[in-house]
Amino acid sequence: MIRLAIILVLMSLDLSFALPDIVRPVWPLGDLGFSTVTNTVSGVVPNRPAARAHLQAGESLAFASSEERFRFYDPSSVSFVLPHPGARASFDVERDGTSRHLMLIADPFAQTPGWLAPLRVLVETFWIVLAALLVWQRPSILTWSFFFFSLFKKVAPIALAPLLFPVGLVVIHHVAFELFAAISQSAAIVFILSLGRPPLPRWHRVAAFVLAPLFVILNLPSIISNLLWYLQAIPHSVFDFSNSAVYGIISPLWAVVALALLGAIYAENRGRDRQQVAWVFVGFAIYAIAHAAVGLLPPNTPLGVYALLWTAYGILPICVAYAILKYRLIDVSFFVSRGLAYGAISSLVIGSFALIDWFFSKELSDRRVGTFAEIVAAIALGLSLNTVNKRIDETIERLLFQRKHRADEHLRHLGWNAPQISPEVIRTNLVDEPVRALDLASAALFEYADRRLKLVHSSGWTNSTMQSLRTDDLLALRSQSERTAYVLDELLTRDHAFPTGSAKPDVALPIFVRNELTALAFYSGHKHGEHLDADEIRILTTLATGASTGYAQLEAHRLEAQVEFAHNEARHAVAEAQILQLENQQLRENIAVTRSD
Repeated sequence: MIRLAIILVLMSLDLSFALPDIVRPVWPLGDLGFSTVTNTVSGVVPNRPAARAHLQAGESLAFASSEERFRFYDPSSVSFVLPHPGARASFDVERDGTSRHLMLIADPFAQTPGWLAPLRVLVETFWIVLAALLVWQRPSILTWSFFFFSLFKKVAPIALAPLLFPVGLVVIHHVAFELFAAISQSAAIVFILSLGRPPLPRWHRVAAFVLAPLFVILNLPSIISNLLWYLQAIPHSVFDFSNSAVYGIISPLWAVVALALLGAIYAENRGRDRQQVAWVFVGFAIYAIAHAAVGLLPPNTPLGVYALLWTAYGILPICVAYAILKYRLIDVSFFVSRGLAYGAISSLVIGSFALIDWFFSKELSDRRVGTFAEIVAAIALGLSLNTVNKRIDETIERLLFQRKHRADEHLRHLGWNAPQISPEVIRTNLVDEPVRALDLASAALFEYADRRLKLVHSSGWTNSTMQSLRTDDLLALRSQSERTAYVLDELLTRDHAFPTGSAKPDVALPIFVRNELTALAFYSGHKHGEHLDADEIRILTTLATGASTGYAQLEAHRLEAQVEFAHNEARHAVAEAQILQLENQQLRENIAVTRSD
């Protein structure tokens, strides 16, 4: 609940300032037609109110009668806007020691296309909702860092909210914006260094511990200057200087560091992991370049250019979403199935009570009976909720994840307990069937014999790959301590002649009979390079139980054969003893006859 509360509060604060701009096509802003830097006019748009009042670049402004909210709406490098066309603003204009007073009436805002503001709002909404859903369903360092990175990204224009909301809320938002602007750079570094298949190399952790605090420290002067400016303790010029330092020095530095880290992670990964990182790299490259350009462009750059750069920020969450859905950057099958299941259950409950209420209130006009029926329905739904949830889960699995469901059903019902179980059947069930059912690139089975684990059956392996494994090997020792399928890491596989490429083993499955390691199976990812997800590893884990039963049955057959052989040997020995006894008796009789003669 605490996690959900944090997510909702931060997401609401972000979207509350972004969402009002969705109505910009029907509620245009007012535009005075000039931009400022450090309270100095930096540019004047021709044929707009400022130009008609002969306002010129280089003149200094002082608010004479404007509302207090304008102190918190920083117009630096942005065309000065008002809540609506026809709104008025008063200024004292100073130049070369002379002063004059201006009253400007805003024209309709027309420096960017009308559709661009709603598009930016939709991109901002998509980004923060995506990050919130991921951290809600899959809380981890990867998802939390992506969530904090997504807060207050300035994708949406956020122009209406500061002009319409109470000043106190505007101040809170600006403070939060500055804090998370600093945190977001560190969060992005942590997100980047969390990419890759665990366990991550040690340098990822070292870089995260060094770089994440470093970028917070680098942004502290800007945060402090912003807070002091809000408290009117420093002039606007100091405030603008600190912001210029952030966007002109720290942001490009962050961009270079982020792209360098992504390049290094891309180089160290292979196959599907590299494809994941590649899409994140593309999104970060566009975001970092656009973010740095916002701080490096000259003050008189048209607002439309800034708006397009801010909109380009949204390419990053699109790339991350594509990597999630296509290349399993984050496993979302659980999230999709649970989301649909909970949605179906909620619809069932709401629909049931709505139907009861409609039937008894409209058709029978008896609310007391209707209330009683609702109570009975609530009790019935409560008692059957687990069963309903299970049935809905199974239905969703069958409808949306058919291939995985069919593979699970097929591998679960292999003939482990067949009367004529044989080593060939077990080897086929552990190697050939998973390869075919899950579309794997390779699989191999090692069985214990002569104090070694020896390769007995494989698919996708060659004669040049590993043929045996010592029982004191680190990989064998690790398998001794596991009871389920586990993901292989580089430390376990680097000294072994495993297949390369997509056929390289991803998962090891130890098989025990009476707590003794009897066999060890290896499974690669899919033929097209995708790694096995959590559900597929769970499916492979179910093979261990059947295989253990099969090996135990084979051992029982061997013991039965040995016992039968021993019985036969014993019967043969008894028969031989009886024959010897008869022969001995006959010999004695012959000796007795001979002596009597």
